[in-house]
Amino acid sequence: MEDKNDLHKIGIFVAPSTLVIGIIIALIFNFSLTTINNTNHVWMISMFLGLFTGLMNFSFLLRGSRPSYTDAYSGKNNLMKRSMLYFFFRIITFGAIFSIVTVNQLTVNHPSFNVIPTAIGYFLHLVIFLIVYIIFNLKRKKENN
Repeated sequence: MEDKNDLHKIGIFVAPSTLVIGIIIALIFNFSLTTINNTNHVWMISMFLGLFTGLMNFSFLLRGSRPSYTDAYSGKNNLMKRSMLYFFFRIITFGAIFSIVTVNQLTVNHPSFNVIPTAIGYFLHLVIFLIVYIIFNLKRKKENN
């Protein structure tokens, strides 16, 4: 991805498709799992939590990779500092959400969250991002030939 705008173009396709596929999978979890101890609702909510965590981390990635207009006018290049700041936001967000989910699942008799569907929701975003990235690269190779 030579142009910085390519990441933002990919983001236009990644976010809506991730939401649609994630909602479908969460509804499948809700309707197909057993209702003992509200397992279906726990998995659905955990799926949404992982999905939104992944999308929030993706938005941090997009925001951190975009140079600001104040940098362009002032002559400063703070892109590396901003990228590192948003990288730490991504790590803190991911760590906080998954540690809360893990502690809730391991310490409570009837947990409100489950780690497995949270991870499925989070990694669903990464899989869709990878697929869209590969499609964009194949399209670019065809245009260059």
